[in-house]
Amino acid sequence: MTPRPTPDHAAPLTGRLSRVQRDRAIGIIVGSAVADALGAPFEFGEPGMYSELFPEPVLGGSGEMVGGGGFGWAPGEFTDDTQMALALAAALEEAGGFDPGTVWEHFRAWAATAVDVGITTRYALDNDTHVGAAAIAHEMTRGRSGSNGAVMRIAPVAAHGVRLGREATFQLAVDQASLTHFDPVAAAAAAFVAEVARATVVHGDLEAAVEGAFDLLTSSPLADVFIDQLAPSLGIGWSPFDDMGPSNGSAGTATAQALWSVRRA
Repeated sequence: MTPRPTPDHAAPLTGRLSRVQRDRAIGIIVGSAVADALGAPFEFGEPGMYSELFPEPVLGGSGEMVGGGGFGWAPGEFTDDTQMALALAAALEEAGGFDPGTVWEHFRAWAATAVDVGITTRYALDNDTHVGAAAIAHEMTRGRSGSNGAVMRIAPVAAHGVRLGREATFQLAVDQASLTHFDPVAAAAAAFVAEVARATVVHGDLEAAVEGAFDLLTSSPLADVFIDQLAPSLGIGWSPFDDMGPSNGSAGTATAQALWSVRRA
């Protein structure tokens, strides 16, 4: 009996997505926005604030969507994380793919009226052109541009990447990260998250997606950065309660905490 061929989950998806795949792709965008709005009141706060305020699930009404926080978010309002993701999505749609000038225009238009813009991103977007902007921001932050801004906006890259496949999704994630964040750890983290999400849309197996992302990053031009700075905190045994490293304002810790949370959802 001839064995059935094994699907190549790294390849671009052609034809119509299944209903489940479409739902997963939509879920990347909507789920990110919902989670962002849920966490908005607790941004920059002390660990444990959410659990203290909501020791038990709130059923009925608006639930735990209370708003507030340092920027006075309305209940259900999402932050710059999702705002930048939507700007990136609009740029990808307008250009039919990644065009740095188009993305830059959308980012700067957003930043002009944004309530909150991350420090590294703000320094970069203060420049009229994307050319050299990330390097300027890196210098102005005294070399601390490995922050999470390039990761937090990654959802549309993952959704768009379902049609692109593994290699092209990696490049898109790196390219959009490099517009504002000069430190390669930001690009590596963005590429890892994008690939995990893209692959999960395709086949629905989180740990297989994580394994594929490891394979991708460890054979990429960012392999040294990924292995040294990201991989140690992406294993199943890692816990944020035991980690004494940087806050989740860093790309590495934000990625590790996100994966830890998804694994326990």
